[in-house]
Amino acid sequence: MDKLFSMAEVCRMTGLAAHTIRFYETQFPKSLVAERTAGGHRKYRQAHIDVLTRILSLSRGEGKSLREVREQLGEEEVSNLRDSGSTQSTGSGTSVDQTLTLVLENLKELNARNDRLDRLVNILLAETGTIDRGTALSQIDAIRRETRVVLNDSHRSLIELGMNDLLRNTVEPDGHEH
Repeated sequence: MDKLFSMAEVCRMTGLAAHTIRFYETQFPKSLVAERTAGGHRKYRQAHIDVLTRILSLSRGEGKSLREVREQLGEEEVSNLRDSGSTQSTGSGTSVDQTLTLVLENLKELNARNDRLDRLVNILLAETGTIDRGTALSQIDAIRRETRVVLNDSHRSLIELGMNDLLRNTVEPDGHEH
């Protein structure tokens, strides 16, 4: 029987945040159906990890959109925010809720990353002789790279879900304003 992995283990193995994995479950409902424990905790098999790795390879490695990745993995089209005949600001409540939840979770994660950066800087200032400057700067740089990945994922997800209006007059993940 296949080994079951916890959400934390899958996060460590794939480098993805838990909210990103939950989001991918909504986008790939055939391929990423997590099993549940009696307590409701998600459990994953190696096949799930392989699918997540493939999604990352296609989206980040090859630059494919979620729509293209879904097509390549044989997933059906996930319902769009806008039903035919609806206006840009209306749509399925579930999709809007999912999008807002994703945005809020990403903001929470970004705040946690910023807190870690603040702690690193404070340690560096308090113990200037004890901590290697290069090590501290490389840790800060690694956290900043992770933050850029989260921002890019959020940006791509919002575009995929048809939420371009939310992105107007905001800063792009690469730091440029539109």
